[in-house]
Amino acid sequence: MDYKKYMALALEQAKIAYKNGDVPIGCVIVYNDKVIASAYNCRMKNKNVLHHSEIIAIDKACKNIGDWRLEDCTLFVTVEPCPMCAGAILQARFKEVVFGAKNEKAGCVGSIYNILQDDRFNHIVSVKEGVLEDECSFLMKSFFKDCRKRDIKTDLAKIPGVSKGIIKHFNSIGIYEIKDLVGKDAKKLYELECEKSGKKIEKTMLYIYKMAIYFAENSNVEKEKLNIKYWKNKV
Repeated sequence: MDYKKYMALALEQAKIAYKNGDVPIGCVIVYNDKVIASAYNCRMKNKNVLHHSEIIAIDKACKNIGDWRLEDCTLFVTVEPCPMCAGAILQARFKEVVFGAKNEKAGCVGSIYNILQDDRFNHIVSVKEGVLEDECSFLMKSFFKDCRKRDIKTDLAKIPGVSKGIIKHFNSIGIYEIKDLVGKDAKKLYELECEKSGKKIEKTMLYIYKMAIYFAENSNVEKEKLNIKYWKNKV
């Protein structure tokens, strides 16, 4: 079996969770060398503690196969499963679990405890760890780094016309403080946001970026230039 191939697919799922603001964990389940289920973490998106990627994928796989037993299946997940997911994996009788990065704080496939290979249970699951570990770990670290940045008290609200909703646009492209705007190109910021969101953002944001950069780079600002209409007419 091509472990890296399937872990790469799990990583693609994890990236969807990242974009949704959820911890980036993705999962795929393979049966007879074919993916029969895939899922990403939706806990925050769906406001449901049960919606981890593994649980959602297991539910899909059971429906696909038409049985609760997944004895001939291999589960690929980007991060070591938590107690809940490891327990579900054991109950589903998986043949093998493959994960990328360790979960030192909550992992129950070796870090804190190994539910899957405790011979007191009536089933043992084979475990392979460290597949695309660097890529999986990097994604997790990037996510939590972004979370810490979002917690920084922002001064962006000092820019005239910049509301909390607009600040979210700034944050989505790595702008957290007024000083972050210095030297930036408004058109490139707008294009970056469109690329990250996967859709075309309202053109108004381009004018807001222009105005905000002007505000950030000038100590003595002209009142007329703190109006979006001014920048709209300049395009």
